[in-house]
Amino acid sequence: MTDKPLEQQLEEAQHRLEAARIQARNLSAKNTAAHGGNDPGILSGIRRKKNAKADAKRFAAYDREAAAWAAIPALELAVMLIENRIAERDRVRFHRDDIVGALFILTKWGWKKVRTVNKVTVSVDSGYSWADKVAFDQVLQVKR
Repeated sequence: MTDKPLEQQLEEAQHRLEAARIQARNLSAKNTAAHGGNDPGILSGIRRKKNAKADAKRFAAYDREAAAWAAIPALELAVMLIENRIAERDRVRFHRDDIVGALFILTKWGWKKVRTVNKVTVSVDSGYSWADKVAFDQVLQVKR
């Protein structure tokens, strides 16, 4: 990985994402203006005389635009992953003393009723005859 702080990584990723969005919008506008606006007949290549050079140029422009739009989801994912890493780093960590006496805990699966608090886990109701165990580091919130 990199040794840059997460906030700096996030700022750089957001900058790259915004630059990619601007580039894709610019290419879309350029292709729309250069190739007859929104006329669907232009894309089909209907004309009297074939022109391979013009076709290659037009198709290359469409390929550049498609590649620019295709890069955006990966950049959005990179931003989201860095934001999640920051949130995970900054969240409150619960210890046994924080959970003793709690009625409910919140995990990534929802609110669970506490049965017992063990040494490193919390036993919660599963809705069946057995108890599910949740590690302290998976507890997101506590209700007393």
